[in-house]
Amino acid sequence: MTLISVSVSRLPSFSSIFSHNHTGVFPVSDWYYAGAEAVNVAFLNTLQVGQPGPAGDTILINGTNKNSNGGGQYSQTTITPGKKHRLRLINTSVDVSPLLARLSM
Repeated sequence: MTLISVSVSRLPSFSSIFSHNHTGVFPVSDWYYAGAEAVNVAFLNTLQVGQPGPAGDTILINGTNKNSNGGGQYSQTTITPGKKHRLRLINTSVDVSPLLARLSM
C-alpha cells in the first residue's frame, strides 16, 4: 500500500481568485471546407481501418480566422496593460489541435 501525502501551505484567498478581468470564453474548433456529410464519410472510412480521421483544414478561434486567400479576420479582444486577464480557451474540436497563440499589443 502506498500512501500519498499532500500538504497545502497557503490557499489563495477568495478575492485573489477573482482579482482579474474576465475577458470571456474563446472556443477553439476545427474547420473543414468539405460539407458535414463528406467529412462524416471520410471519418467513418478511416476509423473502420483503425486510422485517425482527416485533419481539419484550419481552426477557428472564437468563430473567426483568416483563410489562405486572406479573407476573414482574427478574433480580437481588448485588454488593459498592467491588469490580470483570464482567457478561457475551450477546445470543441474533433481532433486535438495544437494551438500556438500570439498576443500582440
